[in-house]
Amino acid sequence: MERNNQYNEMIRELDTKPGVTIIKNDFYLKDELAPGFLEKHPYFKNIGNDLKVLNDNYFSWNYQETSSQQMPMGEFHFAPIEETLSQSNGKEFSYNNNGQNVQGSFYPFDDHPDGGDGIMGCFKFTDDSYEIWLHNENSEMFLMETDLRGYLEQTFQLKALYAWQYLFIKIDWKQPFYQVVRSDLIKRIQILDSLFPADLHKDLLKKLK
Repeated sequence: MERNNQYNEMIRELDTKPGVTIIKNDFYLKDELAPGFLEKHPYFKNIGNDLKVLNDNYFSWNYQETSSQQMPMGEFHFAPIEETLSQSNGKEFSYNNNGQNVQGSFYPFDDHPDGGDGIMGCFKFTDDSYEIWLHNENSEMFLMETDLRGYLEQTFQLKALYAWQYLFIKIDWKQPFYQVVRSDLIKRIQILDSLFPADLHKDLLKKLK
């Protein structure tokens, strides 16, 4: 119930703020994982409850900046975990790991069908564990400094802000391509902080300076 409570609290908080429009609000935890799933994927055995969030859940919201302009603020789509890990869904990509190109398979579990920005949260597997990777707009892949539990925590805490995943990778913000991403992310964090003032937001803004 923890994740369900976090999601409901996020919705309640957003509903209290003028200028906020919740576009999609479709969230149900899985009743149970498929029989034998954790035996087949033992690296997930300690986070079975978090996997129940990956259940074709959708959420997105906008903020009314001016009388004539709405700012798309955030979105998630948590795909069903069984679908995510199907062989047909695994994709081979040449991805960037802090400047090094590496071949490998990744399995997207979080994407933005409405925003269409190309950002996805993905699983990558080793023999006995998993990693979380960011797929960005440029089809680059970056190892995220979090696990699934942390990914979900940040999603709810940051109201699924577009591009929040960039805050948990190693990246050179001085590269020209990332300046637009950085600028948009700063703007969204500033809006979020104006709605929900918090030291966390100020700390995140410092990371982007």
